[in-house]
Amino acid sequence: MDRFYSRWLLLVLGLLFVFVGLGSLPSAIHAARHDGTWGVFTATDRHCSRGGCLWDGTFRSDNGAIVQDEVTYDGHGIDHVGDRVRAEVVKGSSDAYGRHSDALLESILFSIGGVVCLVWWEVLRRRRAVSGG
Repeated sequence: MDRFYSRWLLLVLGLLFVFVGLGSLPSAIHAARHDGTWGVFTATDRHCSRGGCLWDGTFRSDNGAIVQDEVTYDGHGIDHVGDRVRAEVVKGSSDAYGRHSDALLESILFSIGGVVCLVWWEVLRRRRAVSGG
């Protein structure tokens, strides 16, 4: 791949990583602090890609006041459709988080990775400007 396209790809990836990392950070922080509503997540469907598998399902709070369909589970302990796990839903989010969710760490790592890509892109841009190419 030629240098021009690889530099722009680096910029796009950096922006994407920062956007994804910072976009999920508020919910991940609330989940890590256990500021949400606890209940039970029931798995209804699994979607897999190269990055791993995600479980979709329903969430019902312990007191039954909150019932959410189309919730994505971020945690461990689900192996099959129909499995139920203790989970937490943060207000305004369609994600359910397990007790030991890695969501906060993932958000931070995505953000840092994006910043690294953007700094690298800026270094390459300045080198190009200095070399006149």
